[in-house]
Amino acid sequence: MRDIYSRAQKLDEWFVPVPLTIADPFKGSYEELELPPDLKDTATALQQEANRKTAPYQRVRLYAISVQDAISLVWGAISTFLLPVLYALLGACANLLQVVSDQLRTRTFVLSDITTARFVIAAIGGMIVGLFNNFVLGQGVSLSPLAIAFLVGTLQISSSHT
Repeated sequence: MRDIYSRAQKLDEWFVPVPLTIADPFKGSYEELELPPDLKDTATALQQEANRKTAPYQRVRLYAISVQDAISLVWGAISTFLLPVLYALLGACANLLQVVSDQLRTRTFVLSDITTARFVIAAIGGMIVGLFNNFVLGQGVSLSPLAIAFLVGTLQISSSHT
């Protein structure tokens, strides 16, 4: 019980944002979770202590499950909605570096404000990709939304410079 409780506390502290922080049922106190030092080694005494520890165990378990659900909610939202946008922007950066490199090599580079607009379009494309969670190409072949978002970003920049 103490191990579950301490791990849930650490997860709550490190990975759950403050507005979603779960109320700690024991406030950091382990006394209710520990066995008494004078516990008799008899079946009756052990059974009674097990019965007394059932309620604290259920509170620890509920706390741990609540922390796990909060973490799943937060990080699921990040991976579903924020990461595709970041991957699309990363793809846009990668392609922009290639385009600028080619233009510098051929001495045709012209500074343009359109690049900012293309990054915005890539971010919007990443948001749209984030709305979908599975892309199946046929016969069991699929692409992750992050890979699609990266491709959206690279194609967006390249289409503006060709």
